Amino acid sequence: DRSQRLALEDIVELALTNSREYQAQKERLYEAALDLTLARFDYDLKFATSGNGVNVDYTAFSPSGQSVLGIGTPLSVDQVLATGGTFLADFANDVVLTFNGANGFSTDVSSRLLSRFSQTIFQRDIVLERLTQVERNVVYEARSFARFRKTLFRDLAEQYYRLLLTYRGIEIVSQDYFSNLRGFNQSEAEYRAGRLPRFQVDQFEQSTLDSRSELIGRCNGLEESLDQLKIEIGLPPELPLNLDLTVLDQLTLRDE
Repeated sequence: DRSQRLALEDIVELALTNSREYQAQKERLYEAALDLTLARFDYDLKFATSGNGVNVDYTAFSPSGQSVLGIGTPLSVDQVLATGGTFLADFANDVVLTFNGANGFSTDVSSRLLSRFSQTIFQRDIVLERLTQVERNVVYEARSFARFRKTLFRDLAEQYYRLLLTYRGIEIVSQDYFSNLRGFNQSEAEYRAGRLPRFQVDQFEQSTLDSRSELIGRCNGLEESLDQLKIEIGLPPELPLNLDLTVLDQLTLRDE
């Protein structure tokens, strides 16, 4: 079998990269973080302009040849404070250019600054309720994601070691099958030599067939378990993969 052999570390790495369920959990955490970013923006310092940012007002007086051009540049600042209050400042520049024909033009520049502060007395928690809730949602999703990672690793490790047990079981059943096969071949030779009755040969044959059937069943179960592992880590079942049995060999040496 020349397919790639995976250790437990390789299985976990592939799962973190390809597992659909793991990616879905990460996206849920990311969406909760995006909601928190949007909620915090609502309480941050925000700058805004009125209209399209530049208001132009042009008036022409044909009989007198006089024209007036007014440019307003309004800017407002809005901030929700930690106490639940709201601070609003509005700043505007008005530039008026008056053209008087041959007499040239005159300039009039004026500025105004308006500010307003409001503070709720009994409803501070209501003002900050949405921000508090989305912060809690991020904490909940982070805890769920951390728990899912631990659960995922536990499940993958359980599948991996269960597969090692399956390999060990196949090894034992294989030895049993070949032992029964040698006994069956020997009994047939002794039957042909007239040293053993036929019913004992049939018993050896039955034992051989039983061990062969169990070996085939365990091999099929191994293939199904490998396919299930591929699905868990997000790989197509038809992809040829196998397990690195170094850990199983180390356990065998330790047992011996």
